[in-house]
Amino acid sequence: MKAVSLPPFEVTVQAVEGVGVDGVDEVSLEFKVVGGAGPSLWFAIFKPEGASTSEACLTVDPQSGPIPLPVVAWAVSYAESHL
Repeated sequence: MKAVSLPPFEVTVQAVEGVGVDGVDEVSLEFKVVGGAGPSLWFAIFKPEGASTSEACLTVDPQSGPIPLPVVAWAVSYAESHL
């Protein structure tokens, strides 16, 4: 697990390998964001195993609020080099 500070947010990242809902093996990075005025936020960037990073998708936990753009930009950059 990796932790990063993007003031006023703290972001933790965890790599996960598994099978997606469609039955295809996938690799994902799960992000937890704390800080700012709202509650903790959860989202993931995932891609099917063997696919390029341009085929990766972002999914947000339905109970999370909106994700701040600087956090998304950092997460996309991180995913491009770690997926």
